[in-house]
Amino acid sequence: MSQLLIPDFDPAMLDLLRQRASQHGHSLEDDVKSILEQAAESASPSVWVGVDAIRQHLESSGWKFSDSAELVCEDRDR
Repeated sequence: MSQLLIPDFDPAMLDLLRQRASQHGHSLEDDVKSILEQAAESASPSVWVGVDAIRQHLESSGWKFSDSAELVCEDRDR
């Protein structure tokens, strides 16, 4: 059995969660578990996953990427 402790949780928020659970006919624990599971499942993958896929596709087609740090230094030194 897992446990999750949340220190300094706002008592007013806890009351709202209790009310919500009661409206759904659930225990507080079951309702909070459901909320957390839904939040974790709906979390979208990082935007960088898509960016990396595009970059890999471009690199495989021969596209060359320059180092932006070098370009910044060149502009600064002009």
